[in-house]
Amino acid sequence: MTRQSDPADALDVAAERHGSWTVLRLTGELDVTTAPQLAEAIAHAAWADPPPPAHR
Repeated sequence: MTRQSDPADALDVAAERHGSWTVLRLTGELDVTTAPQLAEAIAHAAWADPPPPAHR
């Protein structure tokens, strides 16, 4: 899990991998001042290491 949080930020973002899905968990207020933080978290999750291949 990747977590991005700072006491000065109004938004807490956590990213987890579940199979081929990336799940973002958001806590806090989303407004014009926290939107850039959300965009950065989504970009980070999108470029994170891919999940391991599924075993068959």
